[in-house]
Amino acid sequence: MKSLNSFVLTFKNTHDAMEEEERLDEGGYNMKLIPTPREISSECGFSIRVKSENPAITEELTNGPNTIERIYLQYNSGGSRKYEEIYKRNGTGLPPAGH
Repeated sequence: MKSLNSFVLTFKNTHDAMEEEERLDEGGYNMKLIPTPREISSECGFSIRVKSENPAITEELTNGPNTIERIYLQYNSGGSRKYEEIYKRNGTGLPPAGH
């Protein structure tokens, strides 16, 4: 059995997060609407955590119309959660996580 990876999706605003939540729910994704982690720069207070074993999840999630601004891989290191930015929508002016 493959292990599930956690991905955190960020958005410009709450409306976009709710719209994406509906799209992902209809697509059968293992996901949950969460408060945006403090370690991540985002214009919106809500993010979506998606759990998947699919290594091509970024391409899958961003293929076609969507409201995703950034995608972060969430992992544990030294007993704390860390976030690695793995996708950024063109034209997003936000600084990377941790800045």
